[in-house]
Amino acid sequence: MAKIILALPLFFAIPLNAQQLPQVKTFTLSSSVEMILAAGALSADAVTTRHVENLHITTEANPLARPLVSSNAGTIAYFTAAAGGLVLGNHLLRNHPRLKHAFNWSVIGGETAVAVWNSTIKRPSCERIWIQQGIMVPPCHP
Repeated sequence: MAKIILALPLFFAIPLNAQQLPQVKTFTLSSSVEMILAAGALSADAVTTRHVENLHITTEANPLARPLVSSNAGTIAYFTAAAGGLVLGNHLLRNHPRLKHAFNWSVIGGETAVAVWNSTIKRPSCERIWIQQGIMVPPCHP
C-alpha cells in the first residue's frame, strides 16, 4: 500500500509530449461565424425580452430566468451567462465538429424564434390594461 501511495506523485509528474495530445482548434472560421450569429440572436432575445417586460405585456417564460430579467442588471447578467455558456459549449465540443455545429445552430434557431415571438407580441389596448389593473376607466378609443 505504501508503495502505491509513493508512486502516485511520480505518475502525475510525468510530462506529456505535445505530440500525444490532439491539436484541435476551438474557434474555426465556421464556428466563429456561427458563434457571432448566436450572439446576435442572444442579443435580439435580450432586447425584445426587456422590451415586453418594460411594457408589462407578458413575463419571462423561463422560470429560472424570470427573477433575473425583471431588472436591467439581471437581464445583462443572465444573457452574459448565456453567451458564456455558448463559448463554453463550443470549447467542450471542439473534438466533435458535427455536434458543435448542431449546438450552435440550435442556439441560433431557438433564440431567433424567441426574439421573433417577443417582437410580434402586440401591446394590449388601454382598456385591457385598465381592466387587468381593476381600474374602471372609459376605453382609449371611442
